[in-house]
Amino acid sequence: MAEVIYKLETVDRVYAQSLLELAEEAGRMDPIAAEVAELLRLLETEPELAGLLSSRKLTTAQRADAIERIFKGRTDDLVYHFIQVVNVKGRLERLGRILSGFALLHDEKRGVVKAQAYVAIELTEDQQQRIAEIVSAVTGREAVVQQRVDQRLLGGMKLRVGDLLVDASLATALQTARRHLIESGKQQARRLRQERAGQPAASGGQS
Repeated sequence: MAEVIYKLETVDRVYAQSLLELAEEAGRMDPIAAEVAELLRLLETEPELAGLLSSRKLTTAQRADAIERIFKGRTDDLVYHFIQVVNVKGRLERLGRILSGFALLHDEKRGVVKAQAYVAIELTEDQQQRIAEIVSAVTGREAVVQQRVDQRLLGGMKLRVGDLLVDASLATALQTARRHLIESGKQQARRLRQERAGQPAASGGQS
């Protein structure tokens, strides 16, 4: 059984849901979702920024000044004020998780689930499609697969589906289960064809 590495925590989900509702009320869901995605990329590629925002060496007021200098006029006002509220509430070190939570909830709302495949070697298009089909079959939602190459995995794979990160054993189990379902369906179809083909002959023998 796969180990759960990360799950969206309640406090992150509460803030993420709040941002989602604010964006919906403002009628700017898609633009704000795009901006959140850009902020997440920024936090990931600029660790100094993430460190500054989460620094306990700064007071709340000092972090508020930093947020104003960095984000005011460069981001949507709704997003800017939301970040300031997160700071006042003392949750700024969780900003990345909160924004990730917003992205997850936004995907849920659209009926989409994102699967991130962490692999040692880049996947082919066919492999990505196969993973997307498996995730879609399990979740019942349209799956979008994104891959990240990490040579430290030494040939293994980890798959993040929504807010869960699982190891390759579960992905393999899901694929095996899917193959079994397909084979079972084929067998049932063959039996039905055979039964239908045998019915006229059986009826002729009885008359």
